[in-house]
Amino acid sequence: MIHTSTPAPTSPTVRAFTGDPGIRNGQTAGCAGCTTRWPIGAGAVAHCPTCHLTFASVGGFDAHRAGPTTHHRRCLDEAELRGLGYAPNDLDRWRVPIDPDAAARLAERTTG
Repeated sequence: MIHTSTPAPTSPTVRAFTGDPGIRNGQTAGCAGCTTRWPIGAGAVAHCPTCHLTFASVGGFDAHRAGPTTHHRRCLDEAELRGLGYAPNDLDRWRVPIDPDAAARLAERTTG
């Protein structure tokens, strides 16, 4: 004999608010391909799942991808990034060049 029943509805679990999201609560996100982790809510952090470098901004991440967007793009390596004015900050996140000449060289390199 088969018994069927309709499950009784249950109320959703309500979690207490613990303050600001992310960094103050110790929550982190991470890469499945390496051991890099970063706090959720820590601002714009962009980690590349290909080369596993972490950038202090989404713009920096986007700019480290070289080649025309119509073909396979590649990641600039650390030596290329340094040559274009990039440097890791105190959190080991690569930041965009501050020098305008370095920024121009980067733009030329990544669009062509």
